[in-house]
Amino acid sequence: MYRLKKVLLVMVIISLLGMIHLLGTGLARAQFAGGDGTLGNPFQIATADQLNEVRNHLDKNFVLTANINLDVAPYNSGSGWEFIGSSATPFAGRFNGNGQTISNLYINRPTTYPVGLFGEISGEISNLGIEGGSVSGRYYVGGLLGYNRGGIAIAQSAFMPPARNQVVWWVIIMAEL
Repeated sequence: MYRLKKVLLVMVIISLLGMIHLLGTGLARAQFAGGDGTLGNPFQIATADQLNEVRNHLDKNFVLTANINLDVAPYNSGSGWEFIGSSATPFAGRFNGNGQTISNLYINRPTTYPVGLFGEISGEISNLGIEGGSVSGRYYVGGLLGYNRGGIAIAQSAFMPPARNQVVWWVIIMAEL
């Protein structure tokens, strides 16, 4: 009887571990509209909250499937949008804007750099429109990105004029170094 209980307990533990593993692998998929983050099947982004999740998958592939308006809480008040990628952990994946536009980007971080929708990249951003909004930071400030570490970033932009004493990139067309 003792041996049977022991076997049942081991089976329950193995079953629970299997369920935890399945939940963990499905978690990233649930955070996006579809895809698995690979080049052939990029994570699909259709909402502001899904765009915000990009920061947790900096080396994955993404495609924007809808225009996104960031003039919604919590991205439109206080310090606003927290940029994707930093000097310590730059965005190293691929982000295809798919001809869509991100509008009303608001960032108010006057002592922070680099600042933009993407703070720092070493990956690729393409086919993305940035429209409207207000971005402020210490330096290396831009609507699309604050600092390009040698990746490729191509976007069109209709953005507010820069604040004084800031290095600002409004339209980015950078070649890989």
